[in-house]
Amino acid sequence: MPFDALAAAAGRLFVCYLRSIGSQAPAPRKANRLLALGLLLVLLGGCVKDDARAVLQRRAEQAIAAVSERNHGDLMELLASDFAGPEGLDRDGASQMARLYFFRFRAIRVVAGPLDVSLQGQRGSVSFVAALTGGQGGLLPEQAQAWRVETDWRHDDGDWKLIAARWQPVVR
Repeated sequence: MPFDALAAAAGRLFVCYLRSIGSQAPAPRKANRLLALGLLLVLLGGCVKDDARAVLQRRAEQAIAAVSERNHGDLMELLASDFAGPEGLDRDGASQMARLYFFRFRAIRVVAGPLDVSLQGQRGSVSFVAALTGGQGGLLPEQAQAWRVETDWRHDDGDWKLIAARWQPVVR
């Protein structure tokens, strides 16, 4: 959280306190405690959300890396048991699709643009555009496509699990 925003939040908290006690000026010691408590709460609240956002972003980056590295186990570890993809794709179907592409292409590369991470309580979403290439490891890939990807995540048992994914070609 930027310092200016933190200072503004702490200032609003102090003004609210002054209004609540009326025209009486608070004792300096009491005012300092309230201000310190307000700062602590603002800092902790910002840190928790930022930490959750950073952890979710790392999980999405791990999914991208698992595809790039053709690592089926790491990819499946990220998918929730109730994963849902397009056209009725479930977790087992996603596993089969990943195995098919990993078998078909010896070299897979994913280049993802900036990840747009948002949180809503125990749920989160990560959206990005990625270029995906596949081939046999030669100088040029055999296939390439840019995709707009939207993923939904759920925080379960201290871990973020991928519960849904949707993708569309950016250009055909």
